[in-house]
Amino acid sequence: MRQFPWPAQILGKRNHFSSPIIYEPCRRSLSDNHAQPRPHAARDQSRPRGNKNPSYLLTGLPGGSGPAIREFERLPEWPRMPPRLVQDRAATVLQVQDAVQQEYGYGYKVRPFGSTCYGADTVESDIDLVILDPNNPKGFAPGAAKKGRIYNVNHLGKVLRRAGFHVDKVISKASVPIVKFRHREYNISCDINVNEQLGWRNTQLLKAYCTTMPLLPYVIRAVKDWAARRKWAPFINSYTMSLMAIGLFQAHGALPNLQKGPSTLSPNAPSSVFYSRVSKGPALLCDTRFNHKEEGWLPRLFLGSQEDALYLWYRYWGYEHSYLDCAMDIRLGGLVRRHRQYFKDTKYKPPPTPEEREENTVDMLRELDEEEVAAAAEEATEAQGVNEFDEPLTITEGDEPTAWMQHPLIVRDPFLLMKNCTARLSIPGLQQFQADCRVEADGLAERLKVGSSFEVLSKLPPPTPLSTP
Repeated sequence: MRQFPWPAQILGKRNHFSSPIIYEPCRRSLSDNHAQPRPHAARDQSRPRGNKNPSYLLTGLPGGSGPAIREFERLPEWPRMPPRLVQDRAATVLQVQDAVQQEYGYGYKVRPFGSTCYGADTVESDIDLVILDPNNPKGFAPGAAKKGRIYNVNHLGKVLRRAGFHVDKVISKASVPIVKFRHREYNISCDINVNEQLGWRNTQLLKAYCTTMPLLPYVIRAVKDWAARRKWAPFINSYTMSLMAIGLFQAHGALPNLQKGPSTLSPNAPSSVFYSRVSKGPALLCDTRFNHKEEGWLPRLFLGSQEDALYLWYRYWGYEHSYLDCAMDIRLGGLVRRHRQYFKDTKYKPPPTPEEREENTVDMLRELDEEEVAAAAEEATEAQGVNEFDEPLTITEGDEPTAWMQHPLIVRDPFLLMKNCTARLSIPGLQQFQADCRVEADGLAERLKVGSSFEVLSKLPPPTPLSTP
């Protein structure tokens, strides 16, 4: 095995080595940084377990071209992160990959996904990780290769523990089993799953939108922070709010539709489709292709500041969205009409005005608590015998599951077309969400009305929903 000295600018205080010499146990490919096959005799030699930072970390740090650092690359216009934190995140991913490859084989790759990859994160954000299975690049398709022992997350947790990570929890009974662990030195928390690539692939889509509109990560991060302490937050997560923002800006002409038109990828390419295991039933086929631009598209609206974009977001979801008739579907270009109107024999009513809210705050919150508890109990009872995704796998883009008639808000997943990302949101939760959006919109209007852009925004009409096929 070849030896070479560790560069002084990389060998920092937080990297502890017994000597300045590290080992490269396999040949490198400078083009893609992937380990290349080695002779059989060399393959039996394991990597030195004492090294916290394996040799290929050289190309995974800032200034390198390794896959780990490429996943964390940020545009200069995005929210800034301390360079050392980005470096620690890349080092964590590579150390996890090193542990996985030593145990299961060098064909497995570890990739991060989530807000840390498209600029909507904070310094406290965790890292979501997925192990890519080279034997099943399209997921859990009919006739796919038999699952290997790497899919046993209990064993994976032991592997990570032996590699020096602190394993907090192993969740093996979930629809997507994960291991929750933490890097002891960097104190970075991670969740890892095995080959459920849908989160990784939709992260690439969101990153493409954030690259097209560098203001988008600021909006997503601000809305995520605002929602963190709300009672309805468990039912509208940050990924869903990202889709709500993209769809709204698409409808206003500030963002293109990257899933429109012919894709540059072949339908037979491994990255074109994925079979996702979202329930105990058969895996669902997802078309995960997208483009990085829409041919012939030109923006109709330019948003000059984060506050302008946030005002548009809060105003729309607080005052303008027609929850009974419309849905948000970024695959179809944003705002679309429902095929099946919301079932009206319910207790839906618009949120109170600011004057009514001042008079009825106590009563409304009491009603919210009681109805949410009842709705949660009813949901838990139904979930025992009902599969949310019990619909034909031949669904087309215009189809809507019958169950969506009971959902007051529809935000469709761009890849998993059967999934409404806000399926668990109840009527009281929706009312509180609208009321909170109105408060923020009114507050921003007071602050923005002295600016020149507010006159344009205040006169901007609500977007017109598209007619779905």
